[in-house]
Amino acid sequence: MGGSANVYIHPCHDGDNQKFDRFERSGSAFNKALQLQCSGSPEEEIKVEPIGGENKFHLKSGNHQLPGEWHYDNAKKRIRNLHSNKCLKAHHPHAALEETCMESIEQEWIVGHGLQGLADAPISCTSNQVLSFFEKGHGHIRYKCVHVAALGSCVPGYSAQVETKAPELEDVKALKRMTATCPTGHGLRALEAEASDKGAWIRLRYECCQINRVPVSLYPYIGGDGQREFMVDLADGWEGIYCPSSQDDSGRMQFSQSRSFRPHHNPSGSLQYNKFQGQWCVSGKACASSDVVHPLDVALSTHEWHVVPVSDFDAVFEARGVKPLGGNRKRSPPPLIKFGSSDPDYLPECKDESHPGARKFKLALMNKEAEDLDDENPCKYVFGKPPKNQQMDESEGMTGWIDDLSGTTEPGQGGVTYKSVKECSDRDIVRELKLAKWNKEHWDATKYNWIVEDILDGIGNSFALETAPMGFGVELNPFGLAAAIGTMAVHGVEFHYDQQIADREMHFEQAGHDDCNPIQHGFARTFCDLHCIRDAVRKGDDAILRALEEAVEIVGKNTQLLLEYYVGEDAKPGLIENGLEIKHGIAKSMGEMFAMAREAALEPRASVAATRAINVFAKRWSGANVSKIPRLVSELQDLHGTIAKLSSRKLSRGREVQRYAVQMASQMNKYMQAQSHVLGIYHHESSTSKLLQRRLNRFWRSSVSSSALLLEVEEETAEEDIKEFDSMWWEIRKELDGYLQASQEHVRATQAAAQMLQNYAAKCAAGFSEMKRAYSLSVRAETHAHKILKRAWAAVSTGVAEMASKVADGVILDHLAVHDLHSLNPKAMLSKMNGTEIQVFCDGSIDAAFTVVRKAAAEAMKKGLYGQTHRQLMVLFEELKMLQSRFLSGGLGPIPDVDLVQDAQTRLQSALLQSAFGSSKVAKAMVKQLRTKCDVSERGPKSLLDESSQAK
Repeated sequence: MGGSANVYIHPCHDGDNQKFDRFERSGSAFNKALQLQCSGSPEEEIKVEPIGGENKFHLKSGNHQLPGEWHYDNAKKRIRNLHSNKCLKAHHPHAALEETCMESIEQEWIVGHGLQGLADAPISCTSNQVLSFFEKGHGHIRYKCVHVAALGSCVPGYSAQVETKAPELEDVKALKRMTATCPTGHGLRALEAEASDKGAWIRLRYECCQINRVPVSLYPYIGGDGQREFMVDLADGWEGIYCPSSQDDSGRMQFSQSRSFRPHHNPSGSLQYNKFQGQWCVSGKACASSDVVHPLDVALSTHEWHVVPVSDFDAVFEARGVKPLGGNRKRSPPPLIKFGSSDPDYLPECKDESHPGARKFKLALMNKEAEDLDDENPCKYVFGKPPKNQQMDESEGMTGWIDDLSGTTEPGQGGVTYKSVKECSDRDIVRELKLAKWNKEHWDATKYNWIVEDILDGIGNSFALETAPMGFGVELNPFGLAAAIGTMAVHGVEFHYDQQIADREMHFEQAGHDDCNPIQHGFARTFCDLHCIRDAVRKGDDAILRALEEAVEIVGKNTQLLLEYYVGEDAKPGLIENGLEIKHGIAKSMGEMFAMAREAALEPRASVAATRAINVFAKRWSGANVSKIPRLVSELQDLHGTIAKLSSRKLSRGREVQRYAVQMASQMNKYMQAQSHVLGIYHHESSTSKLLQRRLNRFWRSSVSSSALLLEVEEETAEEDIKEFDSMWWEIRKELDGYLQASQEHVRATQAAAQMLQNYAAKCAAGFSEMKRAYSLSVRAETHAHKILKRAWAAVSTGVAEMASKVADGVILDHLAVHDLHSLNPKAMLSKMNGTEIQVFCDGSIDAAFTVVRKAAAEAMKKGLYGQTHRQLMVLFEELKMLQSRFLSGGLGPIPDVDLVQDAQTRLQSALLQSAFGSSKVAKAMVKQLRTKCDVSERGPKSLLDESSQAK
């Protein structure tokens, strides 16, 4: 560059440097952008005017001078404005702009280790730039971006998804499948890799933008003074050139008016897409109903306006001449390519043949597929092989032996289905009801035994005879022996019913142990379903992508065939242009649907609906001949709307299993609430037994100090017996309380796991990892509870045996009964008698007198040390049953030392009966002692009556 030579960018005319003229005469144009065009006239060229001897110059066109001083950078080959620090840059052979001097954007990204490192190197240009340079080195990636004027709409694309654990990665065959290709007339703006969280797959995501729509307008040149003139009424102000200005949230471009066809009118119009109405609208004018991606994809128009592309007008017309007359033969439409869809290839354990509820389901096939699965596969645990007998011979996996306690005994189902889980829970409920009926029968059979015992005891003591020949007498009771025999018979009947209910309870527990566990089976079925849903979502999305890819290819080929048929070589140029626009619009719509299908992780029903819509569209345009292209465009728009609507229905984390999983969670909650209610009763009894123990100690301290009839040696003996019993009792209670606490924690953990499952499936309020964590906590709580149960049973069985030996051998209960009878207050007892009762007490037989005070003696034993000890032993017997029940229901195998515990329980019950029988003799001896007051009284029975009145 030097002297007054023209600005040289690239050749414009043969033999000359490129000459430029200004786009406008007004100097304000240069403040926005300097746009130059090739000049055909030397008078309109822009000249370089040096400034002194410095390396800078002015640019002039005629008498007008461009603002600022310019400098030529020889190293970077560019012309820079020293005032605005902008450079003169050529964009295509017919225009140049004054822009920033930054030629490109260059960044360096360090690739991480392995194929997954591509995800750490995203490549992206700004909104008005595309990639112009790309280089991948050994450990880096370099790229450059260049500016593009009036960049069109951008469409995302995806490469094939590659499994990173596949064997072909070893010879890098997988990388060849990860391609990013933009169609003709597009530029690559962004390229980045997407990888799964666990490194299972990787793919490329890229973005292609239109670069072939550059706005160019035609200005008539009228007059010899070089001024451009227009007819005032030639056009309205809103008519003109509209250029892309921004992009809305739907991905469509928004257009702003850059020039008005009406002279001296300021451009202010806009062309935008209304996504709520599905219309393209010009500001202040009517709207065209269409959801095309770009207004030029179809012939977009209304009764007021229509859209046409800006093109060069070179006034070169084709001389077609007169065509020869042809025949009237009508061509047949071409045969179209047929479309064939493929079903997703699901895992074998998740196919309809292995899924309960499907029409093709077969239990034997489900067990066959599940048996050979890996232990970490959830569907492994729905396998089961039924037993041959109640001893579970030849049984495997999830199964059991059915016994509903009503006569139905048979092998359970091998394998877990929804029906088997429900039937398992139903049998639990039936067995619970049967046990309740047995307990009611036992109560009805034994509830009157104590009344019969009282009657027999009264009869035996009411008919005593005394004989005293020669001054010496004896007392004869002919009915006493009969009463004793009757009492023993009542005890025998009661023992029979007790043994019967014990056998029935054992039968109940054994039936529950042999049958299936509804919680275990329910979780196994649920986790297998979740595993299959995950597989269905992944395989369903892959099937949609494959079907859409094939549909895009077939529609493209069929469109080409139709275009060749309708707008072939004999068609007019207008038809050819219209056909190409239709083809371009179809390709855009298919590309947008393809991008939506790739990004959407659809729920199963939406996935099936999308696949069906694509298959119906493709089949409708295959096989038969098609006669109208507008029908293809219309149906394609309908398909586009369907895919767009379905793409919003993304996977909702388990909605497909809600029908089964929520029902299962509800049943498990009810089951565990029932178990918690049982434990609550035992806790209440535990608290009651502790209260009885504390009351027993307080009663001992008060009664010893107030009894006047208890001898000192008896006081010491009873006190030692109470301390001995107290120490044994609290050791047993310690172990029982430890297990009850651990069992309650197990119930709470299982309830939390069931609630978490319901939140995951029905409310979408929890993640799969949270549900898995809750299930693990419930399993650990169950293991801990079983460990504490074994330890508690070992300690309690030993403690109960030791207690039975000490109680039976040391006659502790006899001492307590005697203590209670000696604690009776004679005055208080006599104060409750009337005259007739005192007469019988003093003058009647010993048995008759004992009948009078018998009620007071029984009340004293019930409230005293003996009665409270009796009640504590009853609580202990119930809790021993509870431990046995927990042992069997937990599936912990045979109960150790169960014979030892049953023998100890029998010995303790026998000791209670013997102590009660012995207390009657002690009471009779006390009656004899009290009757001495009647004998030594000088006033006879009358004086005792007076004392009784005074006591009252």
